[in-house]
Amino acid sequence: MNEITGSIHAASHSAELLVRGDRPLYTATLRMTGRDGSCLEFFHACRTGTIAEAIARLGARVGAGMAAAANVRPGVDVRDPIVVALLGTVLAARLAEDGDLGGSALLHSGDLHIVQRRG
Repeated sequence: MNEITGSIHAASHSAELLVRGDRPLYTATLRMTGRDGSCLEFFHACRTGTIAEAIARLGARVGAGMAAAANVRPGVDVRDPIVVALLGTVLAARLAEDGDLGGSALLHSGDLHIVQRRG
């Protein structure tokens, strides 16, 4: 893999992000393309106090370099092509509305991490 696309977007917390629990939801997406044309995409969601904490948790999973290249944002962008591909529209909408999926794993310090490799 030699091409990494993504960027970090720092934004203020909105009241919407704090609806469930005291820590806002942050999500991250990343697409990497290899020289052979293969593609690796991932989606990550967690609840932390700051965007820096979210990047650190992501870095513990995928390494600091990939975490720094990821598109990390407060909340979830249900129109992001990686989000749609890995979560689908129904789960993405539920995550955006509830800030969690069934079982409240994110509210209890859990992470949601989905990876897809194509090619």
